[in-house]
Amino acid sequence: MLLAIVESRASQEVQDLTHNLKPASTLQQEVRQLVDFEISRMWEDREFFRVIIPRLFVDPSFGDRISKIGPLQRARLIRERLRKYKGCRNLSKSELDALAHFVGVVGFMLGFMRPVTLGHDRARARRMAETMASLMTRAL
Repeated sequence: MLLAIVESRASQEVQDLTHNLKPASTLQQEVRQLVDFEISRMWEDREFFRVIIPRLFVDPSFGDRISKIGPLQRARLIRERLRKYKGCRNLSKSELDALAHFVGVVGFMLGFMRPVTLGHDRARARRMAETMASLMTRAL
């Protein structure tokens, strides 16, 4: 049952990323928008993560299945979005994958881990994520 819930959430995220989140005009704006999207989504799903994360520790095979449904699928979608920007066209596949995973990691850490598990201020975490996204894209 839990796997079906994860699949449903992943399907909704695909819908949101594909149809509801319009591409930005620049790479920097796109990465910031994607990071902001991830932070908001992680916060909205915080109760779900409180249930699923402990399950991942007791059932490693569940983690393998979840990874294919959630983070890897999300990274592929983000990679395809980023590939369209001039600053990403010369990146290797592994570099583009790293940038796509960066978006997810920042979203998870600053949208869930810091505010939920560590009690950090959400607004401060969001500002930090924006700064990180800007720094990352400036390097491109």
